[in-house]
Amino acid sequence: MEKIKMITCMIIIAASVIAQALEMSVDEIMQKVAETQRGVETEYAEFQTILLDKKGKENKRELIFVAKYESEDKIRIDIKSPEDIKDTKFLLRGDEQWLYMPTLKRSLKIASNSRKQRFVGSDFIYEDIELENPEKHSYELSDTKNEHWIIKAFPKNKSAYGFRKLWVRQDNYFVMQTEYHDEQDQLVKKRTDSNIKEIQPSIWRAEKITMEDLVNQTKTTLIFQKRVVNIDLPSKIFNSKNLSESIKKQD
Repeated sequence: MEKIKMITCMIIIAASVIAQALEMSVDEIMQKVAETQRGVETEYAEFQTILLDKKGKENKRELIFVAKYESEDKIRIDIKSPEDIKDTKFLLRGDEQWLYMPTLKRSLKIASNSRKQRFVGSDFIYEDIELENPEKHSYELSDTKNEHWIIKAFPKNKSAYGFRKLWVRQDNYFVMQTEYHDEQDQLVKKRTDSNIKEIQPSIWRAEKITMEDLVNQTKTTLIFQKRVVNIDLPSKIFNSKNLSESIKKQD
């Protein structure tokens, strides 16, 4: 009997949360999405990428991701292997991006018109690495289906995409799937987030992310092996002048 009462209570709470969420405007929903994509002070993750080409050939890489969420997003990605691209590093700081090339031993600022390019040959372009920013988009609620909002995001500034279509869970504001459409409304890419876990109260992360290029028939899968949050990350690692220094793995 106690078990039945507990299950009933959980169902009532979940229904209440969804009912409250349904009263929100699309802009309020996307503001919550943006907040939950951050939600912690700092973040460290180790992950593997598996690149699959049109012929089915695999290319594996090991990377480290660090982020500090302040008044501006600070995100850095270090490539640890394979050897031919080892120590290549990417830095996002607010609206600016840099790429450190170990062969040149220097950091190159990525021009805004170059953000359509692939990040080190993967199916993610530089623009895809940015987190959701409601100030840079206008939104339209397209549909609700299977306890998800389906929302179109239209860029206010120059973008590689005409719009994105996001599947947002109504209970936790997590984006489970993103479709990328070009300016002719053609679906060109699709991202799927899976194996999601609650790393902090109301803050969720995916342990697996798949980006599919539907035009070139390639796919990149990210598999997260370790993640820790709210650790001390020195500000200097997010300085473009310090990208020659590698981030050490967390014990």
